[in-house]
Amino acid sequence: MNAELYHSLLRALLADDPIAALRVERELLQNDDRAAVERILNNDRERDGFILSSLLVKKLRFERVYRADDRLAAWFDRDPAAFAAAFREYHQSTPPVEYFGRPEARGFIQFLSSRGLDAAVAELARGG
Repeated sequence: MNAELYHSLLRALLADDPIAALRVERELLQNDDRAAVERILNNDRERDGFILSSLLVKKLRFERVYRADDRLAAWFDRDPAAFAAAFREYHQSTPPVEYFGRPEARGFIQFLSSRGLDAAVAELARGG
């Protein structure tokens, strides 16, 4: 698999609607890579498998973040909508590279810090 196809599939996997994203990505690819994406889009099992893979990646990342840092868990428990919005942005903009919870949580905290949200997380963990 070449890098262009790999990155297209990854962007689609991280999207809220992976099939719609895959359709957009297909239009940006060269013929051979476009054919590979067409095979996913035109086969019910392949398409369902792609959707399931997307959901599993998102679920596993969420669990790693939530379980690895008490501050993040406290934020989610107090304000799940705000946490979910921040996590969605993180998930879509940050490729998954970590296998374990603590590094993933550190990455999420760094992401929050880059957006000025780290103080809010700390405040929520204190019960604010």
